[in-house]
Amino acid sequence: MASFDIARLIGLLDQGKTAEAIDIASELVREMPTHVTGHVVRARALESQGDFREALVAWRNALDLVPTSPIIQRGLSRTAKKLAAPPIVKLSPPEPPLPGFEPVGSM
Repeated sequence: MASFDIARLIGLLDQGKTAEAIDIASELVREMPTHVTGHVVRARALESQGDFREALVAWRNALDLVPTSPIIQRGLSRTAKKLAAPPIVKLSPPEPPLPGFEPVGSM
């Protein structure tokens, strides 16, 4: 069984090294399925990468272990809302009309 340093794992997440944090947290929960912190860190990392479906699974796994945790309940709720929300689309400003052409509707 591998040795896991939870402080290092959380540090990776805080440093934005989410892919590495996901890999380590995934290995942690594979080896120790009842390690709730591993599920929580994995959920946070997946969520920060925008993988809300997998994050929701990780939050549910954590909730199965500690159903009364307000942190887990909030994480699960937040992720579920993100899954239900329509994607954010950034609209570009309209391009200026070509010289010699009038915009439609100005004639």
